[in-house]
Amino acid sequence: PGIGGTIPESKPFFYVNVADIESLEVEVSYVACTTEKIFEEKRELYDVYVDNQNVKTHHDHLQPLLKINSADREKYRRLNEQRQMLLYSQEVEEDYNPCEEDLFVLFFLEQNNRIFQTLLEVSASQDKTLTAEHARGMGLDPQGDRSFLMDLLEAYGIDVMLVIDNPCC
Repeated sequence: PGIGGTIPESKPFFYVNVADIESLEVEVSYVACTTEKIFEEKRELYDVYVDNQNVKTHHDHLQPLLKINSADREKYRRLNEQRQMLLYSQEVEEDYNPCEEDLFVLFFLEQNNRIFQTLLEVSASQDKTLTAEHARGMGLDPQGDRSFLMDLLEAYGIDVMLVIDNPCC
């Protein structure tokens, strides 16, 4: 609520094979799983391809998102700390039983909430300027996640000006 336009909902396909190629070609947005390597060669069908832990894209504007930056390291550190605390709690308190999946869902839900709350606050302000400090406050790297932020602002029609200093000057 309060965040710009609408974006297409990502339709999940839990398993696709070569017989599904025609139907995937007409989808606007989707997430799919497959065991068929031929999909890696069908570059017109995807923006991002994940094969185990190898993430690939053929889009130049998405390449920077594949590089690990300082904000990514910090998020990983925090997630790992929370996971270790969960494992310790499960050892100490036998009746304490949340699962790791719940931990991951909560972690990324909080991350999304932080991003959208900041964007909502900036878009409702007089200035409407999103700065490097805002990006860091959202848990993002101002330079490394710049294209992600620009795509997010465009996708949701959020009316703010992204002002992040160029690292070279």
